[in-house]
Amino acid sequence: MKLKDFSLKLIAAFSLILSTIAYSATPLWTFTPLTRTSFTIASNGTAQVQYRVTNQDSNPHTLALKPTQGLTQINTNGSGLCGSSFRLPEKGSSCVLSLQINGSQIRNTLSGGPVLCQQPNGTQCYQPSPRDVLSITINSALDNAPITVTGSPLILVAGGPSGNLTIQNTSLEVTATNVNSNFTGTALAGNVTQTGSTCASLPPGGSCTLTFTPGNTPVAQTNFSIQGDNTNSALAAIAINDAVPTLTSISPTTGTTNGGTPFTVNGTGLTNLTSLTFDGLPATNISVIDDTMVSGLTPAHAAGAVDVVATTPGGQATLTNGYTYQPPVPPVLTAINPTSGTASGNTFVTLTGTDLVGTTSITFDGLPATSINVISSTMVTAVTPAHAAGAVDVTLTTPAGNSTLPLGYTYLATAVGQPSGGGVIGCLGGGLQDLIAASADVVTGNGFNTTMYSPSNFLVLGATSNTDGATNTALIFAAYGTQNYAASICTNYEVDAAGNSPCQAGNTCYTDWFSPALDQLNCLYQNQVAIGGFATSGQTNYWSSTEFDSDEARTINFLTGVQSMAFKNSLRKARCVRSFTP
Repeated sequence: MKLKDFSLKLIAAFSLILSTIAYSATPLWTFTPLTRTSFTIASNGTAQVQYRVTNQDSNPHTLALKPTQGLTQINTNGSGLCGSSFRLPEKGSSCVLSLQINGSQIRNTLSGGPVLCQQPNGTQCYQPSPRDVLSITINSALDNAPITVTGSPLILVAGGPSGNLTIQNTSLEVTATNVNSNFTGTALAGNVTQTGSTCASLPPGGSCTLTFTPGNTPVAQTNFSIQGDNTNSALAAIAINDAVPTLTSISPTTGTTNGGTPFTVNGTGLTNLTSLTFDGLPATNISVIDDTMVSGLTPAHAAGAVDVVATTPGGQATLTNGYTYQPPVPPVLTAINPTSGTASGNTFVTLTGTDLVGTTSITFDGLPATSINVISSTMVTAVTPAHAAGAVDVTLTTPAGNSTLPLGYTYLATAVGQPSGGGVIGCLGGGLQDLIAASADVVTGNGFNTTMYSPSNFLVLGATSNTDGATNTALIFAAYGTQNYAASICTNYEVDAAGNSPCQAGNTCYTDWFSPALDQLNCLYQNQVAIGGFATSGQTNYWSSTEFDSDEARTINFLTGVQSMAFKNSLRKARCVRSFTP
C-alpha cells in the first residue's frame, strides 16, 4: 500500500515538472495583446481584453483556455476569433482570443494568465510574457456608469460623409471614461472607421459623440457594441447603403429609331449600376467605366424624346427627355481607304461617311466583305473579298437604305508586296510557295530583334524539309514548347486585318503563322525589296526552320544570298509567314 502511494506521488510530481517546464521553455505559441491588459474595474464591472495567439511551431496545436476565476471566453463564433477549443494548424497561423473580465468574480486582483493548454492532456501550457499578462485590480468604490445610445441605427452612404452617434451618461455620480465602439467580429470591421470621439471623459448626466466614416463597400445594418472602461456594453447599429445615383448628361442626345447607337452617360454613384433604360427599355452592351461614366448601345424605340433612367441598389436617377429618337437616315458613303488592293482579297479597308450605324452589309461588286466593324456613325471597317482585277462598286447597307461608291475600289492583279491577310504577299510560287510574310521581323518577348533557332541542341526528327515550314515549325514547337526562339514566336504570333498585334475584337485575326523552310525563305530573299523591312546591315542572316543536324540549322544571308548553317542557339533574324490561296 505504501509503495502504491509513493508511485502516485511520484507521477503527480513528474506531471507538475512537465507543466512547469512548458511554462518556462521557449513558447510554442505566443500572445500579442490587442487591448490594454492592466487596468482597474469596478467590483460589479466588466471589461474586454483581446490577444492574438500565434503558433510559433512547425507542428499543429489544439488549444483550450485554462479555467480562471473571473475570466470568460466570449464571441467564440466570430470570424477570426479563437473557439473554445481551437486548432493552429501551422507555424504563423493565429486567431484572436477574446476575453471578458468579470469584476464580481474576482477578489481584489487577477494577476497572470490567460493560460492556453495543449489538448487533450492539458500538461503543456503557456501564458503571455510577464509584461503582457493580465493585471486586473478591483476597486469596489468605482461603480459602473450606465450609458445609452441615440441616433442608432446610423445610416451612412458608401464613400459618403461621416455620421455621429450620441452617448448619454445616465449616472448621477460616476464619470464614464474612454467610451468607444467595438466592431470586432462584425461585417462593419474594415468597412467603417471611428474617426472622432468626445467621449474620453463623460461626466454624470452628460452626453458626447462618436463619429463614424464609411468605406466604399455597402454593408447591411449590423449591430456592434459601445463601451467605456467603467460602463455597460450598449448596443448600436450602422448600415452603409449604396450611394444614390445621379445623371448629369448623355452623349449623343439623339439617335435613330433602329437603336444600336453607342452612347455614354455621366453622373455619380454609378459603380453598382443594375440597369439603364430608355423609356423603360433596357440598353445593351452596358459597360461601367467608373463611378461617373457608363457606356452602352441604345435599344430600338419609336421616334420622340424619352427618359433615361439609371438604377443602382442606392436608388434611381433620371434624365427627363434626355434622349431623342429620330427616324433613320439613309447612309452616305464618301470615301474608302485604301482605294485599291490585291485581287486575292483580305485587304483591310476603312469606309467613311454619315449615318453608318447599323450597317448590315458591305459589298464589292456584289461580293460580301467580312469582319464588318462599325466604329461610329461616320466610320466602318471591313476586309475585302477576292475578286478579279478591275474597278468595282462598293455598296454599304443599313436598315434605312444603302449608299454606293461607283467604281470606288480597284482590284489589282495579285502581286508580291501587296498588303493582304495580316501582312504582305511574299511569294507566288504555287502550293507551299504561296506565302504571306509578316510585315516585320520577329521581336522576342524580352524585346530583342534577333532570336535562336531552338533553345538547345536536340535533333527534331522530321524538321528537315526544305519546302514545308509549317510541318517543321510544328515539330520544333512540340519538342520545346513556348520560349524565346523562332518557331515558338511564329507559332504564337497573331495579327488582325488592321495590323493590331495581339488581335482586337471585331477584326479578322490571323494566327496560322510559321517559320519558313529553306526554299520558302529563299523565295522571301528573292522578293525582299517588294516585301520590305528586311535587315540590310548588322545581322543579316535569317533562320529557316530546316534543320541540318543536331547542332546546326540552315540560314540565308539576305545581304549576299549565301546559304549556310549556324548553331541552333546562336542569334539570327527571323520572319514569320503563313500560307494563302491567291
